[in-house]
Amino acid sequence: MRERQCTWRSRESLRREFALRALPGYASLHLGPDLRLFGQFVGAWADRSRLTKGPVDETGADLLQGFAAWRLPNDGGTTVTFQGGRQLMAYGSERLIGLRLGPNVPLAFDGGLARLDASDWKADAFLIRPVENNLHGFDDRTDGGRRAYGLYATRQLPEIGPGSRLDLYWIGYHRAAARFDAGTGTEDRHTLGTRLFGRSGNWSWNHEAMLQFGRFRGGDILAWSVATDTRYTFRDAPLAPFTFAKARAIAACHARPSDRNRS
Repeated sequence: MRERQCTWRSRESLRREFALRALPGYASLHLGPDLRLFGQFVGAWADRSRLTKGPVDETGADLLQGFAAWRLPNDGGTTVTFQGGRQLMAYGSERLIGLRLGPNVPLAFDGGLARLDASDWKADAFLIRPVENNLHGFDDRTDGGRRAYGLYATRQLPEIGPGSRLDLYWIGYHRAAARFDAGTGTEDRHTLGTRLFGRSGNWSWNHEAMLQFGRFRGGDILAWSVATDTRYTFRDAPLAPFTFAKARAIAACHARPSDRNRS
């Protein structure tokens, strides 16, 4: 059981406290060497005002994960796995698809994936919809207005260092009723990205770059982002202190149809 006591002060200097409680439990059943059934329930409650309570804090008792995985090995060492149902998913630095472990209720997805494991490569092809959490027990539902799909591939780089890898990915995202300052409408985005991460000696790094394009309410979307994390650890010193440097750069624009027609 996980329990957290949280305290903060509002702008009116009123002291607020609330408790978050989460109680997970799971079961895994292997039917032979290649078929697995997995189920996990979650119980999440928040002792706080109903005016500020949300589904990321409290969802009662509900199904967090429930999926089947079927593995198809072959003699060449390549393995293909098909997995479908409700599941937790995380890719890379979790900037686009992640577990949402900060709040009380993790983010689960309904859908499926096909995974290829071959030598130094691992690749996923997936089609998923996020789970819409609600405040009462066993009322979480698939969010029919949003979906994500794409390809995510990772290659090991032992020539650079242990644990060093290169990610290459394309992730598509559709939202039927997206809300922004420009209004409400259909949103379609595609993200192309790469991530280089790993360690060698006292150095470790995590660098990522992505380009995003798409459409919203008939206008074009264009954005890019670069993030770098570099760390040096003094492993031979007492307590292994470290120094690190981080940098972030983000740029985005949305061209309305009227803007495009005037150009």
